Amino acid sequence: MRGFSVAMSHIIFFVATLIALSIAVSAISVSLRGLSYAMAQKTETSAQQIATIVKVVEGDGNLDQNLLWVYVKNLGETTIDVNSVDIFVNGRYVGACNGVDVSCADEVLDYLLTPGELMEVNIRYPLAPGAYRIRVSTQYGVYTDYEVVVG
Repeated sequence: MRGFSVAMSHIIFFVATLIALSIAVSAISVSLRGLSYAMAQKTETSAQQIATIVKVVEGDGNLDQNLLWVYVKNLGETTIDVNSVDIFVNGRYVGACNGVDVSCADEVLDYLLTPGELMEVNIRYPLAPGAYRIRVSTQYGVYTDYEVVVG
């Protein structure tokens, strides 16, 4: 009888070990799927960043109207969602395109800045005579800076 109880305890430990291993493998499998998805997203985002190039080609301001404007050209290979473009003046966030203080219009007015297309950005901002650094940032984190001197 003693041999039977030793054998049974070994079988119970073996089955418990199998159950614990299957739970661990399931948990690791879920983690690996999440990691795989995150890596695929990061790869796609990196590819979009590499293919995105924007440049301010001209800009100016009007002191009396508290208005700055720049023309942004898409020199890259990606299409940029105009409504996802963020505007900064002197390092301060002013808003997204077509928000309260910023209006943006691409050439065909479809809110998509396609490769080679130009976009006008108008910014309402309290102005005094001086220089203003305007940053236009895309949804991919790619940006361009331009300095406008007013007054």
